[in-house]
Amino acid sequence: MYIINSMFQINNCKKKFYYKPYPIGNLVNLIEPKIYEKLVETFPNKELFEFKKDLGKKYSLSEINHKKKYFDFIKKNKIWNDFYNFIKTKSFREQIFDMLKQNQIDLGLTIDKEKNLKNSTINKLKNIIFMKKIKLNSRFEFSMMDTDLGHILPHTDSPNKLVTIVIPILDDKWEEKWGGDTCILEPIDENKSFNYQNKYLKFDEVKTINKMKFEKNSSTIFIKTFNSLHCVYPIKGPSGSFRKSLTINIEKLN
Repeated sequence: MYIINSMFQINNCKKKFYYKPYPIGNLVNLIEPKIYEKLVETFPNKELFEFKKDLGKKYSLSEINHKKKYFDFIKKNKIWNDFYNFIKTKSFREQIFDMLKQNQIDLGLTIDKEKNLKNSTINKLKNIIFMKKIKLNSRFEFSMMDTDLGHILPHTDSPNKLVTIVIPILDDKWEEKWGGDTCILEPIDENKSFNYQNKYLKFDEVKTINKMKFEKNSSTIFIKTFNSLHCVYPIKGPSGSFRKSLTINIEKLN
């Protein structure tokens, strides 16, 4: 039996944060190591995924993509059912917000007893007349990319997202030389710096500022902003292998 509160080591993992051009951090051993190995072993098979050609040879299995197969898989696998249930909790979101705040990333968000979120800073101007309660959701996606030129184009994430956590799922077959890092970007043309609506750019329109290595149990966490531009450059590995990961999102529902 898996105890959901012991799956994550949010307070005890090793953390390194960067603040330019937007807040992003590296969390080593965010998942308890023995649990992480079990997640690697039980990661779903490719046959369950939906191919997303427009995103760059990406395969997705989530509440949105192949929804029935996603929930069937979770229900049949105890560890993933526990993982899913914890991600959905108020406690998970609170721990993430608290951890960010402790690292000088205060989103100005407080969660009330109805599991809603009051935004007192980010949307202060927008809500200056009418204080809004913003409902929160947290979810996760199984993701795969072919190591033969699989990629994700430069983008900032959809406007409803607040926080994203990318957890690499690496087995012994993965080779570092293939790439797969999450690259932190700026547009070459400064006029394209404001990109809150998540317009995708081409690789030749951006420059790399930093890289978050795609390594075992080494997660990347970042905040959605107007300039949270990132990508995965084309992976240079053999056909038939895959870059596997989990993507956790905390997002606004309205």
